[in-house]
Amino acid sequence: MQRFALPAIILLGLFLRVAYAAAIYEPSLLPYHYGDFTEYALAAEQIASGDLSFSNSYFVVRPPLFPLLIAALGMRPSLIIAVNIIIAIGIIPATFVLARQCGLSRYWALLAALILALDLTSIKYSGVMLAEPLANFWLALVFVSLAAQRRVGLPTSLVMVGGGAR
Repeated sequence: MQRFALPAIILLGLFLRVAYAAAIYEPSLLPYHYGDFTEYALAAEQIASGDLSFSNSYFVVRPPLFPLLIAALGMRPSLIIAVNIIIAIGIIPATFVLARQCGLSRYWALLAALILALDLTSIKYSGVMLAEPLANFWLALVFVSLAAQRRVGLPTSLVMVGGGAR
């Protein structure tokens, strides 16, 4: 029973994120015209047109990874939201792994994953076209990598120089 706990938590997180995205989705995309999405979309249009100089003012305060993702997905809103949900779901098992690496028991690691699966902010941001799920996913992976490096005895400074990679 316990071996199915993490997949069940992941499925719960997936269900909640898909349900939220479906509840607010509107073909006019009006619910998405708040925050930074408009500027991310303009930056993605620049990338899609072949300009990879990243010299536009959009990139002064925003890194290009999310606009690159938008452009790679053909700027299709439903696909962007679906990928955001998948990326956000990846944070749940990463949280479980990080909790285990920090020495927590399986029970407490599952509880940490459940808290993230139920986190309203995570649910909200995964259902819209913003960069938060992507940023949080990479942040979770960096923490997992740092914990793994520390466990094998490598100095943290080496991990930082390598960008979290071994």
